[in-house]
Amino acid sequence: MPFCTKCGAQFEGNGALCFSCKTQANQNDPFKESYAKSTGAFGTAEDYTESFEPRDIQEHKGMGVLAYLGILFIVPYFTAQKSRFSQFHAKQGMILFLFEVVINLIMATLRSLLSWIRPIGFLLVFLHALLGLAILALIVIGISNVLQGKAKELPFLGKLTKKL
Repeated sequence: MPFCTKCGAQFEGNGALCFSCKTQANQNDPFKESYAKSTGAFGTAEDYTESFEPRDIQEHKGMGVLAYLGILFIVPYFTAQKSRFSQFHAKQGMILFLFEVVINLIMATLRSLLSWIRPIGFLLVFLHALLGLAILALIVIGISNVLQGKAKELPFLGKLTKKL
């Protein structure tokens, strides 16, 4: 998918002209592909599986699964420090666990402050349930990636692991 090197917009059609800034496409531009990779859509997940050794992946799938089971992310984080695959998933599990804790704290605070207003209380319970389902979906995605031997970022939260 070609992207404009001037404004970053995605080209439509044959990619000869950017409709946003009217710049002509340069087919020999070496920065076009790197710019496209660095500006992924919100919620996209990068796959780093190729940078891991197959033996490391096979030997540490169990630790990878533990990484997504709440506070158990600390088991692979501290016991499998030499495994890049385990560390990758432990960091993802840590971000997911911290996100879950923050969501639960915020929702509990809001519910305790606003539950006396019945419609808002019901709305907060519904919102909390939806966020819980979203977290459960991320857990399932993470465990599925581990069992398939993939080192793929979680949607929406995976980018945060680069900062750890």
